[in-house]
Amino acid sequence: PVRNDVMGVHRPDESLVWISINTQPLMGEDGRPNAVVVTFVDITESRRRDLELRQANRRLSAIIDASPTAIYTLTPEATVDIWNAAAERIFGWTQAEVRGKPLQIIPFESAGQRDAILGALRAGTILNNLEVRRRRKDGEIIDVSLSVAPLDTEGGAVSVAEDITERKRIERELVASREDYRLLVDQASDIVYRTDVNGYFTFCNP
Repeated sequence: PVRNDVMGVHRPDESLVWISINTQPLMGEDGRPNAVVVTFVDITESRRRDLELRQANRRLSAIIDASPTAIYTLTPEATVDIWNAAAERIFGWTQAEVRGKPLQIIPFESAGQRDAILGALRAGTILNNLEVRRRRKDGEIIDVSLSVAPLDTEGGAVSVAEDITERKRIERELVASREDYRLLVDQASDIVYRTDVNGYFTFCNP
């Protein structure tokens, strides 16, 4: 017998159809096959849909791999499935090191935050631009802008993470610089003031 043998066949109008062929021998009274039943099933449409799905998956994979931001997905069992090239670069682990394993980038002190995020995901909530801290493979703690969404009804999730460590460092330095400036002005023995374009005072030190 033949089971689901796929073959492409040209119709008289030259269009191509795909068929699934199955055969089953019919046994005679002597126990020997004396006939064969052959069935043909037109699978052209299902094959077209499968091809389109594979093409869409390849395009999606290319987009994920080309993304400059880290993209990773978790299964309902909370293990890593997808881990793109940017995730490797930002966090230091390769896809081979993390796939099928629990996520390793969450610092111990952020466990409560992790549980809150998981609870929101279970409720179907999409979280955008959360500023969190994450751990690299080398142990360094970095600042990350994180967006997370439920992936399916079974508990999976997709995360998009951007390394904002440098931006946060600049922000902290700017705040410190402003504080230093304020202290300098407040302690100055001379009058320090600022006016707007109309000549009105907008600031004057004590």
